[in-house]
Amino acid sequence: MLFGKVKFYKINKDFPIDEQSLTNSLSKYLFQKIDRTQISTQGFVNPFSQYADKPVYGMSGAFMVCLREDSKPIPASAIKRKTNFRVRDLEKKKGEKATKEEKDDIKEQVTSEMVSQFPLDFVKTKHVNAIIFPKNNLLAIDTTSSKDCELIMAMLRTAIGTLPVIEFEADSMPTMVMTEWLRDSSSVPDSLELGHECQLKDESDEKGAVVACKNQELASDEIEAHLDAGKVVSMVAVEWNDSLRFKIKDDLTIVGVSYTDFLKERLKDDSGEGKAPEKFDAELAIAVENLRMLAPNILEMFS
Repeated sequence: MLFGKVKFYKINKDFPIDEQSLTNSLSKYLFQKIDRTQISTQGFVNPFSQYADKPVYGMSGAFMVCLREDSKPIPASAIKRKTNFRVRDLEKKKGEKATKEEKDDIKEQVTSEMVSQFPLDFVKTKHVNAIIFPKNNLLAIDTTSSKDCELIMAMLRTAIGTLPVIEFEADSMPTMVMTEWLRDSSSVPDSLELGHECQLKDESDEKGAVVACKNQELASDEIEAHLDAGKVVSMVAVEWNDSLRFKIKDDLTIVGVSYTDFLKERLKDDSGEGKAPEKFDAELAIAVENLRMLAPNILEMFS
């Protein structure tokens, strides 16, 4: 499904952009196939077809984009091993230690050779999806990897010229808020219903114990005992707004997103004959509608 995990960013300045201007900007940075001299290449592709044609998919005032990265996963250990072998060979011939400049030159040569000889059939491909909500000053990225978030945001900044964003930050400590949800059911927001999974951790030291609970009634003596022992909640499963089920983490990212029966039926109805384009449109409509409402609701939960 689209956006099975989400990291939200707030666009902290007015961001007036329309589909055509965004398309024009991103079209200058479409994905190009990697060649033998490149270790990696990135570019925008069509979010539906994942080919490098129209790079923006508009839906209800929001714009979905997709960044593709192809890379050659050459192990650093392999480069180091081959470099060391050549350095030792050079030192034998010279009868003295190789200089730093000589070592750097050898490493550069080895890397270039390994990149050019890398089998293209083994190139690693990665797609990173994002939805821009200009009127809501919101960016949602379909990953919890900070590295992947920075990758697509850097490319967007290059293409657009600016992307003034900041990560979501809670007014209250998320671990404390979620812990209170388990201690006192009346503190759970009206939009949420607790699930049967959580993660508890001991914050008394950096190597504190972590307890993962699955298929567990959260309002139980067992969970209460862990909380009384000083553990706090770092992740909890919830159902939100009778629409989505997911797990909230203490950095305000959400993972393990799935539809409730209500949304499953809606997706089935909206997908028509079940053809790929219709299904994609139906899924994207659900993602846009729910993420637009969920983002401010999450900030409200932890205010």
